[in-house]
Amino acid sequence: MSLQFVKDRFAKKTVIVTGAGAGIGRACVARLVNEGARVIATDLLAPRLEDLKKQLEAFDIVTVVGDISLVQLGGSPATR
Repeated sequence: MSLQFVKDRFAKKTVIVTGAGAGIGRACVARLVNEGARVIATDLLAPRLEDLKKQLEAFDIVTVVGDISLVQLGGSPATR
């Protein structure tokens, strides 16, 4: 398994990361943006996301505060 960064590996891709304010989620955001992904970062705590945006200010990260498990999904049951 390669742990090397691959520039533009995720170019033109959008990734949603839950728990992005700390721990593994935060590390995933950092890795993904450095490899070209557009990231939508979600967390329960706004201050964590604000800190994340400051730390990675060179990248365009969209932040969403809230519990993604409470979002109602549309479409047919087969797509849920």
